Amino acid sequence: MKCPKCHAALKPAAVAGVEIDRCTACNGQWYDDGEVAKLVPLLAEIENAPGADLTRNLQHPQAAPPAHTLPCPRCQGTMRTFNYAYDSNIMLDRCDACRGIWLDAGECNAIIRHVRGNPKLNRMGEAIAKNIAEAHQRQDVIEKVVGWNNPIDDAQLLVGIFRALRGAA
Repeated sequence: MKCPKCHAALKPAAVAGVEIDRCTACNGQWYDDGEVAKLVPLLAEIENAPGADLTRNLQHPQAAPPAHTLPCPRCQGTMRTFNYAYDSNIMLDRCDACRGIWLDAGECNAIIRHVRGNPKLNRMGEAIAKNIAEAHQRQDVIEKVVGWNNPIDDAQLLVGIFRALRGAA
């Protein structure tokens, strides 16, 4: 098979027990139908995934590439660009016919980082959710004790959220 980007030869390579095809020139990768879904969770569990630089944060989302169609390296069908996981901003190419997926160099790493999430943001979100839940519990107690509906003071809620965020950061 030939690379749809630079037309160099694709060579088979085993990654975590899954055989993919890797471009010898641009390091793009071809995954047959179902291989991305099988491989990504495995790589996300490995601390130092093969060939993956997982220490960088995905701070700058990739801009959508210009509209293009690439030929499928497997069946020469038309590949279309799609957004991985619908809102990840990781733009991949999928063949309409055989459903294989082409990943440019670095896109596998971006997918792994997306699947793993950002631990700092995860802690912040958990702190916010916890603070909101506690505020609602306090309101429920006030309503039961006082017997009237006293809305949560927004300023107190925000102060609590920022305290929780400062502690989670």
